[in-house]
Amino acid sequence: MDAGSVESLFAGYPDVRLRLVSRSAHTSQVVTGFLMLARRRRIALTIEDAGHRREEYPHPHLVEAFVGGRRIAFDMLDGYNFDVVAAAAYIRGVDLYFKRSCSTFRNGVFPAEVRAKIRPLGFNYHVTCPENPINPAPVEIKSLRKRLIALFMRGRTKRI
Repeated sequence: MDAGSVESLFAGYPDVRLRLVSRSAHTSQVVTGFLMLARRRRIALTIEDAGHRREEYPHPHLVEAFVGGRRIAFDMLDGYNFDVVAAAAYIRGVDLYFKRSCSTFRNGVFPAEVRAKIRPLGFNYHVTCPENPINPAPVEIKSLRKRLIALFMRGRTKRI
């Protein structure tokens, strides 16, 4: 799949399904990008939580996008800290694989047909937006949680 055909997948108003393997903060920038495209009515977006199927993936820092019959993976793991055999088997099952911290040298451990699917993901900064399911709980909720725990624990503490 070349760059031109990737762009053609997103022409018009395509249906895009994102599959989140985890709520890893590393994946926030990918989810944010797709949410922003949906808010601008460039895509129709659905988000699916696949955390219960984590064993199907070489690591949890992955987001999959299904668009135009294609399966596109975004590997947001820094480096290559995963089982190479499991990663190669996974990459064979996708149409395109964008890798954060991509290294042509490190990709050399993969067979040629796997390497052909791997592309560098150049943008590597934390990005988020409101309603991103990756966002941590707001400070107000964390504070309320602490107060509720303190309130419930107060009655359970024994004084000597």
